[in-house]
Amino acid sequence: GERAGKSVHLMTAHMAKGLEFSTVYVAGCAEGLLPHSMSLSSQSELEEERRLMYVAATRAKNYLQFSYVGVPSRFLFEMDPEFYTFQNRYGESSELPNEEESYITLD
Repeated sequence: GERAGKSVHLMTAHMAKGLEFSTVYVAGCAEGLLPHSMSLSSQSELEEERRLMYVAATRAKNYLQFSYVGVPSRFLFEMDPEFYTFQNRYGESSELPNEEESYITLD
C-alpha cells in the first residue's frame, strides 16, 4: 500500500537477498563483526563473509552507507575508492578514516 513505500525495514543481509531498496544503511562494518572474528581462521568462511557484504551492498538502488566503530572492515577497502568517501560523525569528508567513529558513503 501507500505506507509500504515510506517504511523502514530492519533486516539482516541474509533476509535482504533478492530485495532492493532506494536507500540502504549497513551497520557494523568493523573488523570482528564483518568479517566476524570467528570466520577469520577459515578461508571459505571469510569468503562467505565477503559474499554477505556484497549482498548487503547490492541491495541499494540510489544510496548506500556503511557505518562502523573502531577498525573498518577490510571489505570496505576492497571497493574502488573512486566511488566512496569516508565521513566522520560530524559529516566531514576524508580519503581515509581518521576517527574511531566514521561512516562510508558510496557516491
